[in-house]
Amino acid sequence: MPKQNANEIENISFSVFGESFTLRCRKDHKENLLAAISSIQSKTSKLLRDNPTLSPQQTAILTAIEIQSALQNYMHSNTPFESLAFESVRQTRLLLESALNNAKR
Repeated sequence: MPKQNANEIENISFSVFGESFTLRCRKDHKENLLAAISSIQSKTSKLLRDNPTLSPQQTAILTAIEIQSALQNYMHSNTPFESLAFESVRQTRLLLESALNNAKR
């Protein structure tokens, strides 16, 4: 059996609010795309259940805003590892500056 190429193109079909979509993606991106679709479907369903007077268009816009806000928050904040690393670098710099100042005296 021939080895499947990760760059092969695959069609992914799904629906949101009764609208059907078919997207093409590389085979190696399929899993991420399916996870994104599932997340969108889950978020929009929950938003509609919690706010039954929203139209599908309003729900889609609010979902997009929520996801973009979460992405921006993630992109503009440090991971716990980064915070510890920055603090270690800051402390090391202070120690080095202190040693340098003491050596100049």
